[in-house]
Amino acid sequence: MLILIYIEPKELSNLFSMVQHMVAKASASVFVGLDLCENENLIEAFREITTDVGLSFRMDNVWLDHFITLNKFRMCSLIRNRKSQIVEVLKPVIDKRMEGIATKDSSDTTWIRPNDILQDIIEKHPPQPNNKTDKYTYFAHWMIVLVFVSVFTTTEHATIVLYRILQHPEIMDELIKEQKEIYGNDIILNKNNKSEDIFTADSVKKLIKLDSLCREALRTKNEYFQLPHTNISKQNITLSNGVIIPPDHDVLVNFWANHRDKELQKDTIGNHDKFEPFRYVGMGRPSTKIGDDFLVFGEGKHACPGRWFALQEIKTVVSLLIRDYTLKPNGPIEFPTNVNTGIPSGKVIIQRKM
Repeated sequence: MLILIYIEPKELSNLFSMVQHMVAKASASVFVGLDLCENENLIEAFREITTDVGLSFRMDNVWLDHFITLNKFRMCSLIRNRKSQIVEVLKPVIDKRMEGIATKDSSDTTWIRPNDILQDIIEKHPPQPNNKTDKYTYFAHWMIVLVFVSVFTTTEHATIVLYRILQHPEIMDELIKEQKEIYGNDIILNKNNKSEDIFTADSVKKLIKLDSLCREALRTKNEYFQLPHTNISKQNITLSNGVIIPPDHDVLVNFWANHRDKELQKDTIGNHDKFEPFRYVGMGRPSTKIGDDFLVFGEGKHACPGRWFALQEIKTVVSLLIRDYTLKPNGPIEFPTNVNTGIPSGKVIIQRKM
């Protein structure tokens, strides 16, 4: 995980860029291994490709909808340079790993199998003979897909959680207290700055107040419709309530209504228009549990399969930052009210705790 400096107070115009770097690096450690996650060129590509494409989706480019070829070219141009960066870094690594696989049964081999997703893909999903790209581009495409579906939205959600903490600074004391109860003296940084290793998947599950905060921050993240789906068939679709969706028409889910419906939100606090950080403590509603009352990760068979990984990263990023840094807002904090402003905004003063 990224270790920041900021010994002197520093003003950040927005937390998104800092959090994005941390999430990109954490994701890289799982996707390509601990060694490659220290490669700044690769981290830059992982970070910026999600920004380039993610922001393009948020832009109001209605006129481009009428020029499908131009739109595809625009998207390809956003990705092309980043893909070249990824290929350049991965090429020698892939060669070495494939050589290691070929010699793994040899008595004199010193190769140790890496434990990451790239290695699993090399072994279990190699390019087929009819593949139209070279093997390096093929594996780079796998990485781009993994990065795109994880880094941008995870960064967005982690940023939302952090700004809720800044909006309600009393939360920070409760979360630090919970960390100390779970980890004890291990929470103190050692001389090698390695104590972030304590935030394992199993131990983070014990941070129930932090988990409740994450669910509540995401429940109240927006005030607009989400999850658009288009009827791509050639005939009308009739919903169970009688509503007819003609071909090429969109359907969006009313997040605002579901996330504030007292019949769906089965907690004891109520007042669902208000942010209550510890609303779900003891409720058996973890931040990964989907349903009509919590639609952030979708629902049913198409629900986000990576939400456990995303929440693990979010809670680790938040835990590290509040443990090791003092964070204070330096002006008003604004939360998004429409789809074109997906993240909160506000200047923040950050300084490393001594």
